[in-house]
Amino acid sequence: MQEKKISIIIPTFNRAWCIQNAIRSVKQQDYKNWELWIIDDGSTDKTKKIVKKHLNDKIKYLYKKILESFHP
Repeated sequence: MQEKKISIIIPTFNRAWCIQNAIRSVKQQDYKNWELWIIDDGSTDKTKKIVKKHLNDKIKYLYKKILESFHP
């Protein structure tokens, strides 16, 4: 019987200082049938650069540019 695939989602915004540790933590788990989605809400630091080093068939990255500002 094949293990069920789980999806792990990491939301991020300007977290270059810790995103690599989060990715490594997922990769080091004993359970191996997973996919990781990193959802970036428009980071302006080096988050994107760090994440791109880890991309493969199991690790996906979605980047959302900030398109508009909301003011009351």
